[in-house]
Amino acid sequence: MFVDAYNKMIASKDGILEKLESVLDQIVSVESIEDKIKKVQEDIEAVVNEVEVLIHSSKETDEIKQKELELKYDRLIQKLKDLEHEKEEVMDKRNKINTFISNLRSKSDAITEFDEELFNIKLNSMKSYSIS
Repeated sequence: MFVDAYNKMIASKDGILEKLESVLDQIVSVESIEDKIKKVQEDIEAVVNEVEVLIHSSKETDEIKQKELELKYDRLIQKLKDLEHEKEEVMDKRNKINTFISNLRSKSDAITEFDEELFNIKLNSMKSYSIS
């Protein structure tokens, strides 16, 4: 069963590679995440500027406004960390797919008997993709 499935994959590898490469950027794009990161960084900078203005104002520091800015800053920092983590996950998926593409591109021969090492490699690859 594995031998037949593997040989079918090898026989149609050019089509598989073409399809994977054509949709790779759509599947694992980080552009929208990078745009969100940029926006959060701009928001953080705006909060920092507000805090500086508040500190340097001639009036007494408004404690309520200061607390609001601190909370806003903390939320933005957490959002930035979450987005950076999301970007790392997407890049990890992209790297796994690129590794699969490279491995598939390097395979050219059909197999005639069960290869336990090859089976385990493919099984681990499937586990990685199903979890991600």
